Amino acid sequence: MQDIILVFARFLPKTGDRRRFLARKGRFAGLLLVIFSLVCAQALAAPVGTQKGAGPFRVAKIAIVIDDLGNQPALDEAFIHLPGPVALAFLPNAPATRALAQAAHQAGKPVLLHLPMTGSDALHAEHSRLDAGMNRQALLAFVRKTIQQVPFLEGINNHQGSDLTRRAQPMQWLMQELSAYPGLYFLDSRTSAQSVAETMARRYGVPSARRHVFLDNQENTEAIRQQLQRLALLAHREGAAIAIGHPNRATLEVLQDLPSWLAAQQLQLVSPAQLVHQ
Repeated sequence: MQDIILVFARFLPKTGDRRRFLARKGRFAGLLLVIFSLVCAQALAAPVGTQKGAGPFRVAKIAIVIDDLGNQPALDEAFIHLPGPVALAFLPNAPATRALAQAAHQAGKPVLLHLPMTGSDALHAEHSRLDAGMNRQALLAFVRKTIQQVPFLEGINNHQGSDLTRRAQPMQWLMQELSAYPGLYFLDSRTSAQSVAETMARRYGVPSARRHVFLDNQENTEAIRQQLQRLALLAHREGAAIAIGHPNRATLEVLQDLPSWLAAQQLQLVSPAQLVHQ
């Protein structure tokens, strides 16, 4: 405080003025102290994480979904034990789906139905799937049956579907049906850039979102970590982002380090439902 007073005094032009100023420096110091205290009090009273001209700062959020579960019981079960609300999407006709979905729910993991749809790869297509040749009655019967096969589901995402999701009519029928299930959301896996699934979902009031990053098109840990970094950049830029991965050893290894990675990236892992419904 003494130094501050002397700096003020240095700018006074006349010696007499300086003497009178320094003689009254006790009163002046008290005034500065009051001003300083008021400024500090205002700063401390401001909400944590706010900036001038901006709303409250919110931690960027991500959701991670693991698809194709139900066919490899031992490996799939390991994903149930990952830290945090990693969402798990189960194929309806897979042999271990019902038991694993129940175990996932008990472990606090979000459960999704991984709904098979016609894609561009006929060789690896599911035998039982939503197909472009189905009429409305057949499509709805298939959807209702598969919903019953996956217990505790909170949402649906498409398995393959690069052909079907770009077709307006079957997507319209699907979303009209899903609108009858309160709270059930649709996550578009975006296997096609021409997908209309999310648009149709919103048209019929079905909560929806889309996948932003595939984690493991290359099944090696370095490539998966690079995709996680891409996810982090998107989340910080947009406020939230969603990734999809698959049940393989490399993905499991990388995701076991999620807590430390999330802390380093200043991200919060949430259920897809939190991003869809916000």
